[in-house]
Amino acid sequence: MAMNDSVVRPIALGLRGLHVPHTASVYEALVLAILGQQISSHVARTVRTLLIQTYGPSAHVTGTTYYAFPRPEAIVAAGVDGLRAIKFSLRKAEYVVGIAEKVASGELDLEGLKCQPDEVVIQRLIDIRGVGLWTAQWILIRALGRTDGFPHGDLALQRLLGLLVNGGPPLSPEEALEHSRRWSPFRSYVTTYLFAAARSGRFDSLSRAGQFGP
Repeated sequence: MAMNDSVVRPIALGLRGLHVPHTASVYEALVLAILGQQISSHVARTVRTLLIQTYGPSAHVTGTTYYAFPRPEAIVAAGVDGLRAIKFSLRKAEYVVGIAEKVASGELDLEGLKCQPDEVVIQRLIDIRGVGLWTAQWILIRALGRTDGFPHGDLALQRLLGLLVNGGPPLSPEEALEHSRRWSPFRSYVTTYLFAAARSGRFDSLSRAGQFGP
């Protein structure tokens, strides 16, 4: 599919061997997705690092400290005030602590979503306070390894597609979703390639060179 697509082909050729990064658990992916809502990737990485290093378990090996993602119980113990202290907004802190409480008590079985079809996963996720369609689509990609997730509400993705499709304004969410149908059932991979190309600067260089087709 990539080799026969004018948009994906030049990106895929330059990023051969790229893998879709996955989190260790659905819980971790959900917390990180909420953390990253409506903020830049740079700010999200900073807050993620603070979360992990402040509340995650650690191990010291030959002079280096390694951290794991905080367990739900640790986030419950930190509470809203603890998350606010490491730059979470009040609303996001409330969402994350609420999810951690339900996971820790067994009320919320996020790992059980791995056995469910995409449509069921999305519906169950958006029933959780603080989770919308954008977040649910990222969970399909980053936690469940589904091949056809596509967060069409992502502003950065809309901007990239706008440059690819018409060389200008971002696409609307509806336009992005419609354009993505050409890549189904591999939209998770296309999403990963587009963001990897943007982060590496390859997207801009290819765009300037006019290597993207209509």
